[in-house]
Order: sequence, then C-alpha cells, then structure tokens
Amino acid sequence: MPDMLDIIIGVFLAYYWTGLDMVLFHSKQSPIDQPGYVHKGFSPKLIAGLFWPYTTKINQEFLWYSVCFLSCLIVFTFAHSFLVPFVGSTGLTVLIIGIVRVVPVISAIVSIPLSILAMILWIFIGKPFGGQMPRGIN
Repeated sequence: MPDMLDIIIGVFLAYYWTGLDMVLFHSKQSPIDQPGYVHKGFSPKLIAGLFWPYTTKINQEFLWYSVCFLSCLIVFTFAHSFLVPFVGSTGLTVLIIGIVRVVPVISAIVSIPLSILAMILWIFIGKPFGGQMPRGIN
C-alpha cells in the first residue's frame, strides 16, 4: 500500500507528464488543429505545460487530460511504492521511472498500464460526464 511520500511523488510525476504529453500532442498535430501557444516558442509551451489544467480547459480537453492525469497518478504512485524498497532512494526511483517512460523500447512497461487504465477511466468517468476526445485524435 502506498504511503504519503509515494502519493506526493505520484502527483508530481503525473502533473509533469500530463503537461508534457499535452504539449507534445498539440505540437504533433497538423498546423490547422494546433493551439496558438505551439507556434510561440519554448516559453509559452513551458507555461502551457505548467498550467495544463487551464490550457486544457481553454482547448475543451479538460476531461480528457484529467483522466490521463488520474491514470498517471495511479500508475506512478504504485511504481514508486514498488520500486523504492528495491532501489532505496526516491531520487533514483524517480529517475528510473522517467527513463523508463521515455526510452522507446521499454516505455511499454509504463505506457501499456497507463493506456489501459486511462481507457477504463474514460469509459467510467469521461463519457458519462460528456467528455469528448481531442480533435487531433480523431
């Protein structure tokens, strides 16, 4: 069972990765579908990522990214609580989670549970509250 530190680290990682995923998703869309902050350089992208709840509210994607945040929160909290006893260091554990999240071949270790959990949460939370997927996904 995760303790308070695991939950705090999970919230931090989930908030960071959700903002980063939002910026990367919008940056890869076709130019017609991209929000304005994508064309303005690094600083606006950083600010949009830091304030992703506000940015997604403006882009009408708040429910989508909230479900992604919840999914990340659950997976990262349990990953941290599982790895800390083996690794022994919170900083090293966060580094390992970050590396596993971005390395293409082994990122499936994190991406598959994230996707499955997000899909389940979307079915039970997103759709009943009238949420719609971002336009660029369709």
